[in-house]
Amino acid sequence: MRSRSGHVVGGGPLSRGGVTHRVLLMAKKAGVKLSMHKLRKGFGCRVAKVLGKSGAPVLHEPMRHRSMQVTIDYYASASDVLQDVITRVV
Repeated sequence: MRSRSGHVVGGGPLSRGGVTHRVLLMAKKAGVKLSMHKLRKGFGCRVAKVLGKSGAPVLHEPMRHRSMQVTIDYYASASDVLQDVITRVV
């Protein structure tokens, strides 16, 4: 990444804020309306659809929910029809 003066900045791992900034900047440049919440929810819905209802333990870790119940409530218990609608909207 370059600073306003054109110099290369950093080179090490990006911080959480740095990743957020870059993703939102790329989305803006591409003309895509995106938020990190929508991106995260879309990821969760797509993975839940692939894994099926029994995949909640696998999805729980990358979603970083406080409890397994949250993951189950949001993703594992949704019907296939609901997941399809959520995937299209997000």
